[in-house]
Amino acid sequence: MLIITNATAIVIDVATESSGDLRFADAPDDAIDATGCVITPGLINAHHHLMQSAFRTLPGTRGVAMSHWLPTMAAAYARAEVDAELAAVAASVGIAEGLLCGVTTVADHHLTWPSGADSVAIATAVAATARLLGGRLVFVRGAAGDDPQGAAASAEAIVQALLPGPGGVSAGGVSADGMLQLAVGPAGVHSDPRETFELLGEVALRHGLRRRTQANEQVDVAIA
Repeated sequence: MLIITNATAIVIDVATESSGDLRFADAPDDAIDATGCVITPGLINAHHHLMQSAFRTLPGTRGVAMSHWLPTMAAAYARAEVDAELAAVAASVGIAEGLLCGVTTVADHHLTWPSGADSVAIATAVAATARLLGGRLVFVRGAAGDDPQGAAASAEAIVQALLPGPGGVSAGGVSADGMLQLAVGPAGVHSDPRETFELLGEVALRHGLRRRTQANEQVDVAIA
C-alpha cells in the first residue's frame, strides 16, 4: 500500500477536499511525506508537440511571428531527419518535465512525418516512452502539408499497430488500460487541404477516434 501522509490539502474534485493521509491499496508499499503539499488529481496537458522538446534552443525561433517560426522549424526537422529514435528522446524530455510538474496526461499533436519515414515506428516509440515513464498519452496522428492519402494510410496503420483488440481495433481508440488514446488532427487550413480533413475524418469515424485541429493558428486566421 502507498501511503501519502500529512498533506495540507487533498483535492479530490471541485466539490471535495480533505487533508491528512491518502492511501492507495493497489500500489506498491511505500510512504511519502507530503507535509506542506497539496495533492490534486493529475493535470492534463491538452496540447503539446513533444518533438519540439528536442529543438528548444533553435536560433531564430524566439519572439518571431508564427509565419516565420513554422518554416524555420520545418527546415530544422528536415535537417535532423526525424525518426523513431529522435521521437523517443524528445518525448522522454517532454513527458518527464510534465510528470515533474504534476501533468500525468499529455496530448502529443505529432506533425512531423518525413517522406519515407516509418510512421508506425515513430508513433510506437512515443507511446512506449510514455508507458515507460508512467504517463498517460493521447497520440494525435497530425498532418502538416502531408499527402492526404499517405496521411490517412499512416493513421490507419498506427491504429492497427498500437491498439489491436480481440475483434480488430480497441473500441474508441483507447487501450484496455486507459494509458493510450489515439486521435487524428490536420494542423489547419494553412497547411492541409480539404481532402486531408476528410480522409483523416474517415479513419476517425471507422475506429471511433477523436479529431482535433489547430484551426485557430495566427496564420490560419490570416488565410481565413
